[in-house]
Amino acid sequence: MLDDTLGPALVVALPNGRFAPSRDLHVQYLRPALPGRLVGRGRIVQRGSRACFLAGELLGPDGKPVAVATATAHIKSVPGQAG
Repeated sequence: MLDDTLGPALVVALPNGRFAPSRDLHVQYLRPALPGRLVGRGRIVQRGSRACFLAGELLGPDGKPVAVATATAHIKSVPGQAG
């Protein structure tokens, strides 16, 4: 779930013709997730031309963190498209 939270935080900031697969993802599970709505928050920590560092958290129904994560994404061009 956190990979699906962190990735879109970067994708919305990329120009057309670019994508950014995760190179690594580190997750720390803080407590069990209880039944109910989970909310993910992702942000760009630092972005370069080829690499991006991301961080985020998954909040439980009570608004408290269930897990936190950091990730590195590799920014690439879509084959056959300028970008």
